[in-house]
Amino acid sequence: MNGIVDRPERPIRIIYPFRVASLLYVPEQLCYSLFWPIKDLHKEDTLYVDWLSVVTEEEKKSLLLIPWEGGDFSDRSSAHTFVLTDEFFTSHKIAETLPDPKATLVSSAATPQLVYTDLELVARMLTSSNYKITTNRDQAGIVWVRKHIRDYA
Repeated sequence: MNGIVDRPERPIRIIYPFRVASLLYVPEQLCYSLFWPIKDLHKEDTLYVDWLSVVTEEEKKSLLLIPWEGGDFSDRSSAHTFVLTDEFFTSHKIAETLPDPKATLVSSAATPQLVYTDLELVARMLTSSNYKITTNRDQAGIVWVRKHIRDYA
């Protein structure tokens, strides 16, 4: 992030580079950012944070800055110039395989269900005789783990 001098027109970039750390304080649901200069500042320097320094179109920048600056844009059309299709929303997804709908369920009444888990709490608290912890993941009918059970690599 770079330092910015506040001018009546738009901010002008100056040579004060900054570092930033964004933080979240969960108990109060408070988000904030800490900025600190990595070069000396001069007394009474005024700095402005340009949240959208990469946006160069003034009209687009003014719309994107609404959360910080506000403004009345009721005279502008809200019609989109693009159409989001189903393909747009599904193009990045990796197709998962679904179980065979004709497959029959195996009754678990005769034997306990085998459970594979890497969670100590689950292994300790699953005390019902309907379940039995196993160390063989391939043998388990129930897999309860921290990570996703599929490898997308």
